[in-house]
Amino acid sequence: MNIEQLKYIVEIFDTGSITAASKKLHVSQPNISQSIINLEKELNIKLFERSRTGAHATDLGVLFIEKSKVILDHLDDLQNIAQIENDSLNGTLSLMIIPIISISILSKTLNSFKSKYPGVQFEVTEDGSHHILKCVIEGIADIGIITLRSDMECDSRVHFEPLFTSKTIAYVGKNSPLADKKEISLSEVIDYPLVLFNERYSTSNHLRHLLQKYGTPNILFSSSNSDAMRNVIAESTAIGFYSDISLKTDPFIMNKDIIPLRIRSTTDVYSIYGIITRKQSFRSLLIQKFIDELKMQAELFKQLHDLPDYSKI
Repeated sequence: MNIEQLKYIVEIFDTGSITAASKKLHVSQPNISQSIINLEKELNIKLFERSRTGAHATDLGVLFIEKSKVILDHLDDLQNIAQIENDSLNGTLSLMIIPIISISILSKTLNSFKSKYPGVQFEVTEDGSHHILKCVIEGIADIGIITLRSDMECDSRVHFEPLFTSKTIAYVGKNSPLADKKEISLSEVIDYPLVLFNERYSTSNHLRHLLQKYGTPNILFSSSNSDAMRNVIAESTAIGFYSDISLKTDPFIMNKDIIPLRIRSTTDVYSIYGIITRKQSFRSLLIQKFIDELKMQAELFKQLHDLPDYSKI
């Protein structure tokens, strides 16, 4: 029995399959499978039942895996003590974020953290909240930043720590017939072509649902590339949607290529941007330090731009 085998069985248990564990641990499926077979032979017990739907722990396997988690947690504690003693952190953090974070706090957070801990590397992916949540739950990403409507509960499998609150605004190009307006209703929006984030983005899905009350939305195209979407909006009569946080940082707005419009609404629902991490995973010192940095940069950003807290309004 060795530490790697314990890591394998815990990851299989958490993800529900050898395939997912293989991707998370960057170890081939055959190697993981053979390692588990060897461990079961050594212990003379059955840890998992394999089926087409994945690998499911036996009753005895669950007990063994829970003890293994305790051992691995203690091992992480020892490693963290060593890191604190050496006053250094190193390793790679996998971070998945929604687009608004890229133009608000990401660069300052990375630069500040890198100056303190030069041995840390980052893998950053921009995506929608739905997919980010899935990747964090499956252990593919260490940290996610998502948006959650204020009338929704976050998935119970993750920790959610708020950073900002915001409301959705409409975007139109400077040559749009709507450019001289200050606000717009959803009943007016339905008469124009739309540029929306794809189905991985929870806010976009909610907007589609709201717009269907007024007719069939004329979707020009949907994408996950926020820069491409804003370019199209700037050069056409299409309408797009974004967070009001972007009013402070979006270069398209700063250059007046895009005009922001408030959306008249009968609801007080707002969005909460926050950090998610998987509950079942041990939070390493590296992850905790980076989350602390994110929170600090978010607070500085809110103070600098005087962002409203809609949860208190």
